[in-house]
Amino acid sequence: VIAVSDIDASRMKRMFGIETVTSVPTGVDAEYFAPHGAAPHMSDIVFCGSMDWLPNVDAVVYFLSEVLPLIRDRLPGATFTIAGRSPDARVLKAVQGLAGVSVTGKVEDMRPYLWGSKISIVPIRIGGGTRLKIYECMAAGVPVVSTTVGAEGLRYEDGKDIVLADDPGGFAAACVRLLSNEAARRTIAHNALERAQKEFSW
Repeated sequence: VIAVSDIDASRMKRMFGIETVTSVPTGVDAEYFAPHGAAPHMSDIVFCGSMDWLPNVDAVVYFLSEVLPLIRDRLPGATFTIAGRSPDARVLKAVQGLAGVSVTGKVEDMRPYLWGSKISIVPIRIGGGTRLKIYECMAAGVPVVSTTVGAEGLRYEDGKDIVLADDPGGFAAACVRLLSNEAARRTIAHNALERAQKEFSW
């Protein structure tokens, strides 16, 4: 049996009694995602991923209802883009009437949305496996704010190359800090990019 993280391998052994499990770590095409100079601004905040997958749907609806209002209490003009194929009806309903929030549907190339955003969010609360999107964001030089579940099974250092927060207030505060502080944003992005290129590259 193949698992994508040591955590999933342990779960398979514990929950299903499977003894032979091999963990295959996640990687990223670091050269493909590497930023090349300044990119046109797309959005302040981006979420990338297939929008017909339940953990992504739950994450975006949660962010829209519980986190974004707290961010906009501090930064009223903050913009948010949801980039990914097949947007679920729950997502489309949640964005109705929200100014500055866009849903792209399928995009041919995710990189401009990463390069053109100040931060990427991964507010995932359910699901297993690993989030390839985090390594893609790191390789694209975009700072990531994630839940602990969202970053499960990955190698990172909280506060250095990613920022973790598990409640709405903490998640919003992390986003506001990075959106408001270019130096902090650049530091996280630089550390993340360096780690992705050194440790996670294909």
